[in-house]
Amino acid sequence: MIYKNSHIPFYLLSSSPRRIELLKSVGIDFYVIKPYGEDIEFKFKSPRYYVERKALNKMTETLSRLGLKEGAFLTADTIVVRKKKIYEKPADEEAAIKTLKSLEGKWHTVFTAYCLTIPEKNIQVLKSLRTQVKFKVMKEREILNYVATKEPLDKAGAYALQGYGLFMVERIEGSFTNVIGLPLTEVINDMLKYGIIKPR
Repeated sequence: MIYKNSHIPFYLLSSSPRRIELLKSVGIDFYVIKPYGEDIEFKFKSPRYYVERKALNKMTETLSRLGLKEGAFLTADTIVVRKKKIYEKPADEEAAIKTLKSLEGKWHTVFTAYCLTIPEKNIQVLKSLRTQVKFKVMKEREILNYVATKEPLDKAGAYALQGYGLFMVERIEGSFTNVIGLPLTEVINDMLKYGIIKPR
C-alpha cells in the first residue's frame, strides 16, 4: 500500500464500484455514501461545465440532506462526448447497441469531474480532466456479444475500459483512470496537498 489516511475522516460520495476499487488500490481507507442529486440535469453549455456541475451538485445535495460537516468528502461524475452529444448510461440494451455503433471506428472524449470538499476548513476543489479514446471498427456481432455481457448498461458511453470493453479501444490519449471514472493521480495530489492522506 502506498498511502495512509491522516486524522481527517474521508468519505467517498459515490456508489461506483470502479471509483471504490481505484481508491482502495493505493491503500486509502474511506466510508462510502450513496450520493443525492445524481439525476438532476443541467443545461449543456460545454462538456466541462456540464460534468463539473453534476459533480458539484452531488456534493452540495448530499452534504445538505445528510447534514455532513466533519471530514473530507469526494464526489465525481463521468460523461462521454462526441460532437457535442453526451453519451451517459444507456437506458437498455438497445440504447447501448446504438451508442456503440455511433462510437465505433471514431474518436470520442471522456470527461471526469471531481469535487473534493473539507467543510470545516472552507476548502473545495472542483476540477475536470479530458481523455481522448478511439474505438476500433467492429463487426456487429462483436457489439452484440459485448452488450449481452450486460457490462455496458451502467457505464457512461456504454463501455468499461477496465472490463470486457477494453477490446474495443484502439488508442488512448490522456489519463487511463480518468476513463474508468476517477483521475487518480490528480485526486491523490489534492488529497496530499490538503492533508487528507500521506505516504506510508
